[in-house]
Amino acid sequence: MRIWTHSLVGAIVFPLAVLAVDSPYDRFRDMRVPVRTPLIKELLPNHDVIALPFLRAGEKSVIVTDKTTGTSIRLGENWRAASDEEKYFRVPDVSRLLAALDVSVPDGKSAIKVAQLVEDLTGSPMEIKVAMINKKDFTLFDDRVYTSREAKRKHWLYTVKKDKGFWVVIVTYDGPPASIMVPPIYEIETDHESRFVEIRRRMRRDRPSRKQ
Repeated sequence: MRIWTHSLVGAIVFPLAVLAVDSPYDRFRDMRVPVRTPLIKELLPNHDVIALPFLRAGEKSVIVTDKTTGTSIRLGENWRAASDEEKYFRVPDVSRLLAALDVSVPDGKSAIKVAQLVEDLTGSPMEIKVAMINKKDFTLFDDRVYTSREAKRKHWLYTVKKDKGFWVVIVTYDGPPASIMVPPIYEIETDHESRFVEIRRRMRRDRPSRKQ
């Protein structure tokens, strides 16, 4: 399906002199894109995940639907800190979902998978939006950007350790020279039966060297 842009329209409204500008993305507000990454298929086999990449800021842009009951919930995908004194970023909607589903995290390998699953859920709306913006006339002819993140992880290393009862998943870049954001460190809390409780992201850390 070919998707076309439309021109930007502006108007000044008096007497308040407020600039009202139609976004070129307004016509895509209701766009819904299925997200079917390998980890979503593996860890959420009974759920469909839909991304809404062109919602306005602050709107929850991930929909997760239980295939059995038909029940849907909206997830906020943004990592946030509760206060300036907070040491972590959190994504409460996603943590509540995984906890409610009794996701098991018995070992380090499972912890890495859970961290990557959370990246798939929280990152899909923006990745789809950016991919469309960077294509001519907002047209995509390849749906792999919707269905897999494996190529994007090609140059990223995920290592894990246990620290004070938490799984700590450390992401480092191991590719060619590039300008990147500081990779995240995740902490995954579990209960005494190794069931998921919460994932959080450390707010600050030293930038690691590319090669240890």
